[in-house]
Amino acid sequence: MVFSLLGGIVLAFLLESLDTGLRTIAEIESITELPSLAIIPRARRSSADEAANLSTAQRNISVLTQPKSQFAEAFRSLRTSLLLSTAAIP
Repeated sequence: MVFSLLGGIVLAFLLESLDTGLRTIAEIESITELPSLAIIPRARRSSADEAANLSTAQRNISVLTQPKSQFAEAFRSLRTSLLLSTAAIP
């Protein structure tokens, strides 16, 4: 039982050290050394019947036609950030 416990702990640490995914915006900003301009959330999927009949472009357009949605607001925030950002001149 003790060996199983130690083996599980070692396995957990091993799997954690092999995980190279980025989880937070702070991790991405520290690696790229650039600020994030916006956070675009994942769009909610509609029912499976509707999603099967629509292409990806049609689904994206249908989401953006809802001007009060969080998804559309995120894109407006990105646009504003891009307009207000300045390019560094070397």
